[in-house]
Amino acid sequence: MTLNVLALVVSIIAAVAAALTVPAFQPAISSISPRFHLLINRYGTIFIVIFSCLTAIVLFVYLVFFRPCPWYRVDNLRSLATQFANESQWSSVEDVGQQMCDCGASGEGWDLQAKSEYAIKQYRIAINFWKRSIVADPRFVNMRNANIADASIWLDDFRVAVDLYRKLYTSDPSSNRYRYGYGRALTFYGDYKEAKDILQGMPPTFNDGGTSGETQLFEGIARLGFASTNNNENSKNEEIDVAKQTICKGIKEDNQWKPWLFDKNSDVGHLSVFRPLIKLLPSVDCS
Repeated sequence: MTLNVLALVVSIIAAVAAALTVPAFQPAISSISPRFHLLINRYGTIFIVIFSCLTAIVLFVYLVFFRPCPWYRVDNLRSLATQFANESQWSSVEDVGQQMCDCGASGEGWDLQAKSEYAIKQYRIAINFWKRSIVADPRFVNMRNANIADASIWLDDFRVAVDLYRKLYTSDPSSNRYRYGYGRALTFYGDYKEAKDILQGMPPTFNDGGTSGETQLFEGIARLGFASTNNNENSKNEEIDVAKQTICKGIKEDNQWKPWLFDKNSDVGHLSVFRPLIKLLPSVDCS
């Protein structure tokens, strides 16, 4: 017999014991069995107290340790997920996420599954999982909306990314994560002036908030885009020169960006949207 079945049985017995002491039932019980009626009158209160205490104890143990998994099981799953993520074993992370859902931690479980799908570039599936996790656990709605915005950029849904990050940045302007994400989304969307203003002077940041090199690169690209709309040749060239210096600073911080942006044979994925702007640069020498 499992603990939840035992809890149900004990609860039923306690309920019956309480019902037998109801005054309205006493004449019927006395006519059926005078001896049983005598026992109820003599020991009914003790009987109810004992079974009520047993019910409370059983239910407490069930809720703490077996609803529907022991609390320590969820902690173990969290540790496993961290370990698998550090080793980039994303299928294992997804399995752990499903187990957490089975243990009742649906918000956290779907978040893990979303992260694993994002890591293997299944962005639409990741977005669906994050939306489900928000419904299950709204406490982390901002963090998961930021993740949805990042995934949307990979799907070229730049408008969605801009709208999400605008709300996040407006609600918390001090967050470098939201500031970088908003400026990056604006750059992809083509709103270069606002992107430039947002990204300009950003401090180095980490934890999905963009490194110093990344913020400088996107600021430089935003400057290039802004320059492309300038009809004044002199000021346009000045802006392009500043953009080149900014991009070169970013490349020196994160050298991997150089082939992604300038190598025609490089697999740049969603960064290809910037290729026309990169052609505005007179050269790519950042030495």
